[in-house]
Amino acid sequence: MTHLAARAAFASAAAAGLFACSHASPTGDRGPAPVWPRPPAAPRARWGGAFPAPESGQPSFWSRALDVVVGGEGPVARPPPLPRPFAVAAEGREVLVADPDRPGVFRVDIEAGRIAAIDCPNRSWQAPMALAAGPGRALFVADAGAGLIVAVPAAGTCREIGKGSLERPTGIAFAAGRLYVVDPPRHEVAAFSPEGAEVLRFGSRGEGAGQLNYPTAIAAQIDGTLLVVDALNFRVARFTADGTPLGNFGEPGEEDGQLARPKGIAVDGRGRIFVSDAQRDRVLVFDPAGAFSFSIGESGSGPGQLALPAGVAVEGDRLYVADSYNHRIQLYQLLGDRT
Repeated sequence: MTHLAARAAFASAAAAGLFACSHASPTGDRGPAPVWPRPPAAPRARWGGAFPAPESGQPSFWSRALDVVVGGEGPVARPPPLPRPFAVAAEGREVLVADPDRPGVFRVDIEAGRIAAIDCPNRSWQAPMALAAGPGRALFVADAGAGLIVAVPAAGTCREIGKGSLERPTGIAFAAGRLYVVDPPRHEVAAFSPEGAEVLRFGSRGEGAGQLNYPTAIAAQIDGTLLVVDALNFRVARFTADGTPLGNFGEPGEEDGQLARPKGIAVDGRGRIFVSDAQRDRVLVFDPAGAFSFSIGESGSGPGQLALPAGVAVEGDRLYVADSYNHRIQLYQLLGDRT
């Protein structure tokens, strides 16, 4: 067979494969939605979808193969709507997303496949990296690039908080009538009133009680206890609302409940604690006391798989994860205790 004939034959086979696959749904040929823990363990979480949907706007394997054999330039993939989603906050059936690389803040409906920008009429986003809901449907955004917090009201002008007193905030939580902000370069947590007055500051660099080493995120438990992702101490630190240390949980490592590169944190209505690990590409689930329960996800780009996950948020039985290096938000359905 001549070179040209062989090339034509392969192109024909590739084209046949392309058109045979072109009518399949993005997830229909992958079988049942993956669950975690993996069988034979009883499932505790099931993949529920992603935004963008799998393969949305991207050339398929077969279309790339066809381009190779026929010498075409190939389809050009559209840039992802979320280049590096970093933080998520749940709002009913929608999720709010902060992306420092676009940069912007967005409202996403995963099931409908919709995204809409959340803008401030009086300022531009520099590198938003954390989100928290406040009273009166207000939204607080940690704009790390600007070194401050932006209060975004339901309507009207955005307001800046902490300008000049924060260096690069990456974590934020609203609890006990205060806005708690994690500032990694200063190894501190600062607290502000909703009006913007600083009322508290705690933490210092170190490994001792109450000390932090590049904290990245913060969440509040049901009783008001603060949980701080103490990233380079490979643990989660507990504090009272007034900054008194209450101990830690977690240890460095890559097995079971160990932490290799903890990044984001969230607490659900049952008090379970969800911590993303950007190195292990998992979300680790702990009980309210800090004992490891199970993990969700694994390395990869398929449904439910993760690549450098960052922010996490829980709303009812839904877990949202900012799957940063897969350029998407993933949704998992929490199935409850099956012990």
